[in-house]
Amino acid sequence: MARPPVLYEIAARIGDDLKSLHGSVTFAVQAACRASVEIFLYPNVHRDESPFVDDVNRTWIYPSGFDAGWMEVDEVKIGNDVIPRERWRFPESKVLRKGTLLSVPVNDGVTKPRDSHYFGSNLRASQWLARASEMGSPTERRANPTSCAGATFGAGGESASPSGTRAISIKFRTRVPEKFGPFGRARGQTTLSGFWHPVLAENAQNPPPVADFKVALDVPRAVDVIVQGRRVQRNFEGLPFRGRNIIKAQTAQTRAVSLVLAKSFRETKTRVGTTTLTYLHREPVATPPGGDPLVDVPGMPEPYAPRIVRLAREALRFLLKQGVKPPTRELMLIEAPYQLEVAHAIPGAVLVSDRTFRVFPLDAFRRFHEQPIARGLFTSIFRSFIDAHRGNENPVDTRWLPDALGTFFADLFIVAKRKQIKNLAELLDVVKFVPAIDSLIYAQQIPMREMYFGAVYEAFPLREELERFYNDEPRGIYVYAKLVDWIGLSAFARAVKRYLQSTDESRPVFRAVVAASIAADAEMPNRLNAKTPRSKDATKEATSPLGDSAPLRRNDPPFDTWLKGPPRSNYRVAARESRRVADGYENVVKIVTDGETGYREPVDLLATTTAGERYAATFKDGAQTHEFRFKTKSPLAVVQIDPRGRTVESDLGKSVDPRFDNRDPTRWKWLLTGLGWGVDATTGRLEALGAVAFRKVYDLHNGFGVSARWVQDKRMSGAFAYARSFGRKVNDVRLVSAVSAALSVARLSSAFGTVATREGGTTARLDFGYGYDNIETDLTPTRGTSFGAATGIGLTGPDSGGLRVNSFSSVGVRQFLRLAPPLVLGLRASLGFSFSDILNGGQKALLNGEYRSLGGRTAMRGYVDGELLGNHAILFSAELGWMLTNALAWNFVHTSWVRGIQLALFADAGAVSTDMSLFTSLSPWFTDVGGGIRIFFDYLGAQPGVLSIDVGLPLNRRAVDVGRYPTVSIMFTYNGSFFGGG
Repeated sequence: MARPPVLYEIAARIGDDLKSLHGSVTFAVQAACRASVEIFLYPNVHRDESPFVDDVNRTWIYPSGFDAGWMEVDEVKIGNDVIPRERWRFPESKVLRKGTLLSVPVNDGVTKPRDSHYFGSNLRASQWLARASEMGSPTERRANPTSCAGATFGAGGESASPSGTRAISIKFRTRVPEKFGPFGRARGQTTLSGFWHPVLAENAQNPPPVADFKVALDVPRAVDVIVQGRRVQRNFEGLPFRGRNIIKAQTAQTRAVSLVLAKSFRETKTRVGTTTLTYLHREPVATPPGGDPLVDVPGMPEPYAPRIVRLAREALRFLLKQGVKPPTRELMLIEAPYQLEVAHAIPGAVLVSDRTFRVFPLDAFRRFHEQPIARGLFTSIFRSFIDAHRGNENPVDTRWLPDALGTFFADLFIVAKRKQIKNLAELLDVVKFVPAIDSLIYAQQIPMREMYFGAVYEAFPLREELERFYNDEPRGIYVYAKLVDWIGLSAFARAVKRYLQSTDESRPVFRAVVAASIAADAEMPNRLNAKTPRSKDATKEATSPLGDSAPLRRNDPPFDTWLKGPPRSNYRVAARESRRVADGYENVVKIVTDGETGYREPVDLLATTTAGERYAATFKDGAQTHEFRFKTKSPLAVVQIDPRGRTVESDLGKSVDPRFDNRDPTRWKWLLTGLGWGVDATTGRLEALGAVAFRKVYDLHNGFGVSARWVQDKRMSGAFAYARSFGRKVNDVRLVSAVSAALSVARLSSAFGTVATREGGTTARLDFGYGYDNIETDLTPTRGTSFGAATGIGLTGPDSGGLRVNSFSSVGVRQFLRLAPPLVLGLRASLGFSFSDILNGGQKALLNGEYRSLGGRTAMRGYVDGELLGNHAILFSAELGWMLTNALAWNFVHTSWVRGIQLALFADAGAVSTDMSLFTSLSPWFTDVGGGIRIFFDYLGAQPGVLSIDVGLPLNRRAVDVGRYPTVSIMFTYNGSFFGGG
């Protein structure tokens, strides 16, 4: 006889601010052979900032900087007995955050049963809570028994004696963090995906058992309340009702109860067969009188809500055609502030990002929103499907299987709807020379990465999903990708069909169905030509096999190996050779696996000859070395490992990109590394910059660059540079240190500057530099250090004639300190020396364009560029940034999102001099104070940018012809929010 599920009885009060709740939970366990019981305190996952959160991705998660969420337990009772705090334990875990697991003793004697207490609708909130917090062990409360033989929660077995039942009551307090996503509050909405109360854990490595829930909530009247995908309280048009209501709900055979609270939601509904699809959203939807909200209104732009509902309807119809029926008659989608993903399945509902379809809504890009929504909807359906038959499935597989099935059917749906499936890298291939596009393709430090690139592994494991916070397993999409590559798409599809059609109690586990499909399919597919979902067809034409992998294909897939996640290994082309023979060429290709070996996964090899012939092979055995010998009609041109990007490789702690050695020979790319414009609002001076870099694909060490810069009435220059980077990684495309050499030629304007002697000329310079920079982003830095030093020599020809040899040296440092979540202090110091006519003792003055300048938007913002000039300059700056909000969602002509506003206060002090008096006298020092505003936005919803507006007030201006008015500077750029945006 299958065990009955655990029954939770929960009573909780939600604060008026929707950021806290407290109450009690009571459940019973069969504790005859247990010394203690372990309980998950899930909100403590959010108590400390994840080590994977950095200055780049923090803005996608926290609207105002890190904000902690937590759960405190005030009391634990076993029956009538209060367990003293000194007997509680918080076991250590390699995966769980500290304090997320609570262990309490339960087997110190049999407690007496107590009478049942039920919630009365006529009770006041205070009476109700007081009474609910004293709940004992109701007669109908069920236990989820275990046995001394080691049977586990959630598995089948015989019921144990009722005499061993223990009723556990826990009083708790939960604080909801200000945070985007499935557990947090932002933009007036609180989302709790589940486990917002203490929940029973079998142990630290296994999920909570399937349970029935009885929930009573004391909530403010002025909010909409959605419990487990059901709207149990409605606040029409967000009216400011006073007072509170008691809400009661119950659900059965589920793993958690989700809560969503907001001031007011609008509804858009549709029906598919016997199933009702409901989408809760904030956007008003205009409809014809008495018309269907899903019908376009002539002459009006299409609202987003009907578009999302239409998509969900199409996806559900597609699923029904595949023979899969939703286990519930109502499916709910809820708009939520979410930036890491487009859609996320929570118990009873699917969260849909409030950015969906709102950025760059070209038809070719809509699929990047459509597939995740379909995936979230399908994952929710399969989660309910598997929960209903959980006793028949491998407990480990219940964690990843719903996501794998959801991804598979979502991919099939998009292929059927769009007739193709391409990731963003393929669509943007022709414009990948743009630095923002290059960053998207090679670094992918963007929100919704998986949506755009179809990544099979999540590089940023925030791990707040209910299935994964207690383990280090990858998502189902990773296992799905490996399985499809291992057995082929046809065998996988057959396994899924058989698995879903067997709905009785004897339904086999998924792994057994896969094994049967492997045995029934004897034909090895050409993997590189198979257009499998979420993969790039790397060949475009037929290939010939380089070896027989069919015997390996009959092996059972190593599920447990894949569930450990990717190995720390790197595949590389160690050697290749083509030797001329009588009938063509004999070729040898050697592939080596560095690091961890023995990891069995399908790895593709593609060899292409100079005549365009293609040869393919797949190896799976995890051996350290593979050697392929084959004949071709023409010599080899290219050998490439994993051309479809299906493996996840490790750099093994080295400062390299592990994909660099996957191709022989490597390719070159060019990048438009600099492109910007600016204006000094005080003087009206314009400036523009353009720069191009050349480097090998995935090469982090060597780079060449050509740049051009123009500043109105100052200079026009061009430069060629080489940089060698080294040290540890800052991100996927940048190392912490670099040395460089640059040759530049400039034409200097005689109109620049405010000094009496103005003269133009031409100069050529050779500079050498060193830089160290561990700042993760210049856009919203909160920590890190940047240091740079350079020296150079220049040959200058003034317009008046003659030739001079000048020297230049400079050093600078920046430091960022996070004072509090919304406050960041930036400090900067720099020192520069310029010596003119060094072969003649410095007898000639520098040209104006060669002088050090302390004025301008990137130096002292209270002074205009060219106002403070000298041979030598010293500068100190401090800037305090205060992030007002990062939770905005202002759509600007469908190409960018304004997401945040930061205020800044700054102060600068500096000195310039033609001699060394700036070190001995205070008289030439200048100071300013000022403030500014930073408007942060995302291009295409991904690539960040900033518009900086600064107003600086000079405190001791000396230039008469400039006047004593504040200086205003405006800068629109991809980076640089501090120190004038540069």
